This record gives sequence, C-alpha cells and structure tokens, in this order.
Amino acid sequence: MGLRKPTVTPTVSADIEKVRRRLQAWRRRRKHRSRIPESLWRSATKLARRYPPARIAHTLGLDYDALKERLETANRHSTRKQQACPQPGRRAVDFRNGIDGLARVCKQVLRADPFSGCLVVFRNRRGTAIKVLTYDGQGFWLAHKRLSSGRFRFWPSSETEVCKALE
Repeated sequence: MGLRKPTVTPTVSADIEKVRRRLQAWRRRRKHRSRIPESLWRSATKLARRYPPARIAHTLGLDYDALKERLETANRHSTRKQQACPQPGRRAVDFRNGIDGLARVCKQVLRADPFSGCLVVFRNRRGTAIKVLTYDGQGFWLAHKRLSSGRFRFWPSSETEVCKALE
C-alpha cells in the first residue's frame, strides 16, 4: 500500500481573497447571464499586474483569455499616458549595459520604476549617444542613437531639472 501525498492548497494573499469574496457575493445575487461589473474587472486586472494572470483567473473563476485581453488593453492605455514623461538620467552610464543593466540603474540610481512605462533616457560619457528604455506591458524596448558627428546639446545638469524639451 503506497503512501498518499497530502494535497497542498496554495495560499491566497489577502488582496486576492478580498476580490474573490466580492466576486462570490456578486455571483450569488446576480441575474442569470449578466455581465461582470467593470469595478470587479478592474480589480481583477489590477491583481493580474501583480500576480500571474493564470493564477488570478483560476482563483477568481474568470475566463483567462478575457482577463488577459483586459490586462493588455489596460497596459496599452497606461503606457500611452506615461510615454509623455521622459526621464533623463543625470549621470552618464556605461553603454555596455543592456536592458537588465539599465533597468537596474533605473531602480538603484534614479529611484524610478522601470516597469512604469515611462521613457528613461541615458547618455554616454562623451554625449555622442543616447539609449532610451521603456516597458510596454509585455517587455522592454531599448533604442540606441549614436550621432555621426557632434554631441547632444542639452542634458539636465541638476537634480531638480528632470524634463526639458529636446531641441
């Protein structure tokens, strides 16, 4: 006779449990085939940004594809709003850094969230090249521009001067 392994129930965080209870209450009092209210979808989408969407869909009893589509739509809208907030790094960075290295500089030096969707602009020591890093909800984009001659004329010189139109 073999030993049976005990089943392990995954722990659910308090914020997921709160939304799960709200959904259960709505399901008990809803009319047949009525749509899930937008407020509950927004709560589920917010959770799917912090936790794996498959886990959220399973725990809340939602359609995974519908949740994923709402998450992608929300990410597109949030990155559109945030694209207008370029953040130049005030110091030159090592241009051997790739996406991971620049995201680390973002967190540790600039104290900015690299996943916010904001454009973060880095320059090399000589001022002849820039790299732009942003997150679009699915992954990072990294653009690199090197001037064939000359240097970038503008760069913030103080801690308070973060954004300025590039001419």
